[in-house]
Amino acid sequence: MAARTSVLTMACAYWIETQVATAWRRGHHGVSATSAEVMSHAPVVAAGLEACSFFWTFFVANGVVLFVLLYVL
Repeated sequence: MAARTSVLTMACAYWIETQVATAWRRGHHGVSATSAEVMSHAPVVAAGLEACSFFWTFFVANGVVLFVLLYVL
């Protein structure tokens, strides 16, 4: 169980890192004329950050609830 959780956590950490890097790159360098131009539009970046934020909130809340249910009770 712990191995699956750590693999999921690493994948999610990579996801949030790519979202933050995209937002940072857009803020500092503007939109470049590459094939990734569509993925760095402000609404797309905002939607990605919101989705990642929602998932991490869900992941942490489930962890707290499961900890209480499995270890405290």
